[in-house]
Order: sequence, then structure tokens, then C-alpha cells
Amino acid sequence: MSKRFLPKTMFLAAVARPRYDLHRKCCWNGKLGLWPLSQEYIAQRSSCNRPKGTVCTRNIEVVNRAVYKDFLI
Repeated sequence: MSKRFLPKTMFLAAVARPRYDLHRKCCWNGKLGLWPLSQEYIAQRSSCNRPKGTVCTRNIEVVNRAVYKDFLI
């Protein structure tokens, strides 16, 4: 990671049409969820910023059909 080339994180969003429920007498805004397409890993070496064994987050570089399927199911 460098200052010049900043990583871009892709998100998977699920939305629906806003609806009004007559039985509950309330309005649902239609938002289901927003998930980052990233994976967690355990740091194998320690550095000045974190100790060994810390759970870190990394972007998924290639998002294809298999990755979308894993996130949806």
C-alpha cells in the first residue's frame, strides 16, 4: 500500500422498494444491507503497527461470479 496508489473497496448492496405495512402500521425504508467485498486474515509477522496474530482486513482484488456467489449464499 502506498500514498500514490490508494486501494479501492467494492461494496455489495441489497435494496428493495420501500413499502408500508398495513398490519403493523409502519413504513419500511427498503434497505437490506451493505457488505464490503473484503476478506480477513491473520498477520503472520509482527510490525511496528501491530503484533503477530492480529486479524487484518484485505480487499478482494478480483470480483467474479464465484466471489459474488459466496457473498450471496
